[in-house]
Amino acid sequence: MFVGGLFFGSLSDHVGRRKSLLYSLLLNGVFALLSAMAPNIYALIIFRTCAGIGIGGTVPAMFTLCSEHVPANRRGFYVTIVAAYWMVGSVFTAGLAWFMLGRPEDAYSWRTFAAVVSLPTFACWLLTYRYVPESAQFFARRRLLTDAELVVNHIRTINGSGGIPTTETTALLSPYQVTDGSKNSLVDGTTSVSDPLLISEGGMEIQTLRTTLSMSYGMLLDPVLRGTTLSLLLSWFCLSFGSYGLATWITVLYKRIGLADPFANAFIYAVANLPGNVLTALLMDRLGGRRILAICMLLSAGCATGFAYANSSASGAAAIVLLASGFNAFSTAGWNAIDLMSAESFPTDVRTTGMGVLSSAGRAGSVVAQFVNGYLVGPPVHVTLLLAITASMMLLGSASSVFVRDYSNKTLPESVEEMRAQVRQKEGEMQGNTTLKILATSK
Repeated sequence: MFVGGLFFGSLSDHVGRRKSLLYSLLLNGVFALLSAMAPNIYALIIFRTCAGIGIGGTVPAMFTLCSEHVPANRRGFYVTIVAAYWMVGSVFTAGLAWFMLGRPEDAYSWRTFAAVVSLPTFACWLLTYRYVPESAQFFARRRLLTDAELVVNHIRTINGSGGIPTTETTALLSPYQVTDGSKNSLVDGTTSVSDPLLISEGGMEIQTLRTTLSMSYGMLLDPVLRGTTLSLLLSWFCLSFGSYGLATWITVLYKRIGLADPFANAFIYAVANLPGNVLTALLMDRLGGRRILAICMLLSAGCATGFAYANSSASGAAAIVLLASGFNAFSTAGWNAIDLMSAESFPTDVRTTGMGVLSSAGRAGSVVAQFVNGYLVGPPVHVTLLLAITASMMLLGSASSVFVRDYSNKTLPESVEEMRAQVRQKEGEMQGNTTLKILATSK
């Protein structure tokens, strides 16, 4: 997943979000299916690794497509809906595993289970191919205005919206209008495409790439983006360390502290995803991703601290499970917020590259957490220390998130140059206000 985020994130900024998503879904599905036919453990490891690369590649393109397709004032809600299906997939897989593998008397083979759980990926590939168009913003940024026009009109038709069809002269596309009088057309010279879902599939491949991969990564450390990139990297790492680190070991942790039914309590812990998703769906567009992330990571740190205190003071199982579930609920809300913030904070030119780098930092955090928490669960067990480290990481991630520029309910930036201009304009306004205050004071 680490490699998939880096590779497909950058690829998506060059060949398109839809293409990248289709490639990564196909990679995941094919190798997940091959896992069911693995002749030995070495082949199984290779197949699962390749499937993981595909999973990692879906994250940047998926959240970017969502954020670029939906209205700015509803972006938080729809990104939350997309993120919530991670929970749906987890519940589906857990239920299927219980049905197919949980009853020894009539259990299915693990190979059958592995084959069945690969099928939804192929279904997703077909649905994406048939119903999800490329981002109009991606096309417009590359002056493929006819393509962008067809995407917008297709979405308008699907949604049943009336009004004048979008053209190059409307307000939506006028910022991208070329000024040399040349006709807007596809790269191959055509001006119309029969299928808005398949537009420019070939043309994009022969378009000259304006930036190399190294230049794309370099843009993430441009002065106007450096603070955002580093702050989000730290928040992703800390959130992954805390949430995945505790979720992976929660059943073992419950056993170590002597809870009667650790598996039932772990199920309650997993169900806590639901209130976290509901919370962010209702509040994301009102409060913005930055506030939600900072508050929820802070509350997660509080729950982890309370968990540690309840364990050390021999509190009842109900208090421990409630605090652990609260941690998971607020962590889920934090994940939804950081997905939104990550898609909003980078310009169109490097949006999925940035998302890919951040998701890879998250994978690194979760891997580090497995080693740290695996050691701390013992034996001998160090529950209080484990939870103290988890709380500290969540607190650090919360503090880091406040340094990210907030783009909630705003138009997504197109380029680094545009963001520089916005910063200069804001600095000019602040300087002007300061001058006016000095003049008013001198009078």
